[in-house]
Amino acid sequence: MIWFGSPAILNYAGVSDVRNRAQTYRVQLHPGFTFDEAANLAGYFAELGISHLYCSPYLQATPGSTHGYDVVDHRRINEDLGGAAGTCADAFGRCASMDLGQVLDLGAESHGDREPV
Repeated sequence: MIWFGSPAILNYAGVSDVRNRAQTYRVQLHPGFTFDEAANLAGYFAELGISHLYCSPYLQATPGSTHGYDVVDHRRINEDLGGAAGTCADAFGRCASMDLGQVLDLGAESHGDREPV
């Protein structure tokens, strides 16, 4: 279940996450800081007592986007961040193994002005 709006609360199985969100940490995903880089810090975040990562939008944005709010395809995971084929799922799996939940900023009102290349 996805709660539309900003932010939507998700967990890695695709159902609503009703755990207590004790401490969140905002991660701004972009081509220089992808799913893999965020997941590499999962242990550090867990040591700090972080319960959830508050992620910037990661749906397919305009190529090269540094913020993700210029979404051009709400059906796809942003290829510049690693895409859905393995990297995204692997990164969230690593975070979940550290008991890190996710708060996702969908930016439902956000859209780009051109199609992805």
